[in-house]
Amino acid sequence: MLAAFAEVDAFELDDYAREMACQRSGVAVQRGALPDHLPNAAGPYNVVCMFDVLEHIERDDAALLSVRSIMSEGGRLVITVPAYQWLWSAHDEQLHHKRRYTSSSLAALIRGSGLQIELLTYFNTLLFPLGAAGRVLDRIGNRTVLTGNSIPSKPINAALTGIFSSERWLLRVLNFPFGMSLLAVARKGRERPTLQ
Repeated sequence: MLAAFAEVDAFELDDYAREMACQRSGVAVQRGALPDHLPNAAGPYNVVCMFDVLEHIERDDAALLSVRSIMSEGGRLVITVPAYQWLWSAHDEQLHHKRRYTSSSLAALIRGSGLQIELLTYFNTLLFPLGAAGRVLDRIGNRTVLTGNSIPSKPINAALTGIFSSERWLLRVLNFPFGMSLLAVARKGRERPTLQ
């Protein structure tokens, strides 16, 4: 999708995921890992996207410093991460998450890397009651089949997709105060990082 707008470089640590991404996208996905093993990038990059990446990295602070180093001056970073540690469940463990975030913890991390926040909002808000209830029930019910691990029937999936997709119109005029995930857009300015 991103290749329709610009030249794309993509990086992935896992061999299986990298091969699948190459086949599905037609993009030559390179082997790479944050924070220390990015290939010789063609940057500096005007836009770096990290969609549900940061929560998988042990040193998320070092990862953002590494990303900042390959961004152009004035370049943007777009990040999505799962929200609220209290929603932690076996689903997170299956996905090899290290943590979940709040708006304040993500903001501190971004600012600590020397980036300026332009947008910070929760999303997947309209489905939050359903998602939160499923996660809590997974945790207290010792379920063997976890919420979110299977695709629902076509009509239910279409309804859920429609609800989720409708948020893009609302996000143009407001920031959500809660949700299952967080979205941030940050800009590289002249500030220097504060994290070591």
